[in-house]
Amino acid sequence: MKIYKTILIVVLIFIIGCTPKIQEDTDMAHEHITLTTSDDFHIEADFYNSNSSKSLILLHQLSMTKQSWKAFSQKALAKNYNVIAIDLRGHGQSQGLYQEMTDEDFPKSVNDVKAAKNYLQLVHSDSKISIIGASIGANLAAKFSNEDDIVLLSPGLNYRGITTENDIKNAKKRVLIIVAKGDTYSYSSSLKLKQLNPNVELKVLDGSEHGVKMLTPEIEEEIFKWLG
Repeated sequence: MKIYKTILIVVLIFIIGCTPKIQEDTDMAHEHITLTTSDDFHIEADFYNSNSSKSLILLHQLSMTKQSWKAFSQKALAKNYNVIAIDLRGHGQSQGLYQEMTDEDFPKSVNDVKAAKNYLQLVHSDSKISIIGASIGANLAAKFSNEDDIVLLSPGLNYRGITTENDIKNAKKRVLIIVAKGDTYSYSSSLKLKQLNPNVELKVLDGSEHGVKMLTPEIEEEIFKWLG
């Protein structure tokens, strides 16, 4: 009987030793949420909650999704920001197809951003909100320059009917524009926006990268430092 017990123990040790370890998920925890806009669109979003008094809304560029902000979102969470990264209407998991949207449809995406703001204000009523957008997302962020500090990556004067000149000219909050010199349209647009409002802070990079592709660790740190 003792022999059988010994054999059983040896077998168990062998099985335990050969069982592969489950790899821990290195992604910081986030919650998937669904927002409903004032014009009844369902917008999917990832919410990273640090329970702090500072929040970010992240807006992707055309044909991309909230996933393009994933790494940045995790860094922001580590720096004690609440973060909402949304799939704009017609993109990713959100309602609609951007390929079927017209230049009259795209400006309505501002309602997607408003829904994200409403959610943050509900969850963290005392939180200071800042908005970061890339390309067409930058143009949407510009619509809130009277309410929130904004960071614009590769904005344009007009992307699919979403314009920026009047918003930036009359901005009451801080505006940071980051653009690559070789990104011709965004660069000329950014110079024009700076001309319209000298208080805009403009950072020009070498190269021709567009939107989130400009984000290096150094640029990300500059953004966080600027946000304060």
